[in-house]
Amino acid sequence: MRLNIIVEGQTEEAFVNRTLKPHLGSLPVGVSVRVATTRKTREKIYCGGQRPIVHLEADLRETTAWADSNGQRWAFTDSNAGSPLFNDWSDLADLENIDWPAVQAWYWQEHKHGKQAEFLIEQRFPWNLVQRVGVFSRQVQDHVARSLLASTHRPPVQVRTNWYY
Repeated sequence: MRLNIIVEGQTEEAFVNRTLKPHLGSLPVGVSVRVATTRKTREKIYCGGQRPIVHLEADLRETTAWADSNGQRWAFTDSNAGSPLFNDWSDLADLENIDWPAVQAWYWQEHKHGKQAEFLIEQRFPWNLVQRVGVFSRQVQDHVARSLLASTHRPPVQVRTNWYY
């Protein structure tokens, strides 16, 4: 079996290469990962900016409680987990180590390291923990809302342009 994974950026690519590939290596599964880029390149597999990207929001404490009770590993980092230098923690008491002003900064050029703080969960994330879907436009909102009609869990879909750069 061949599993092709398309990811948004280098962090997700590193996660696939460092976590998923080794995990799946013991199974008869070939894994390939490609990064979707938003800038124009010869190798591009996606070009359309952030507007079609859908953000899923969940409660951190509820998510970590679910993960802990289901044997799922999770961690958060103070920077991009795909970079050579980052710190990670798996205790919510360590959230004080995150540079929250950098995370919340709109103009982040001087906060590049801290702005890329991440929460990661291994293997799977249950749809029923999603509490809100954020989208860039009314058009995407309508598309997502139609897609959720068949789902028993339908979190609110809101236009949240401030979630995008």
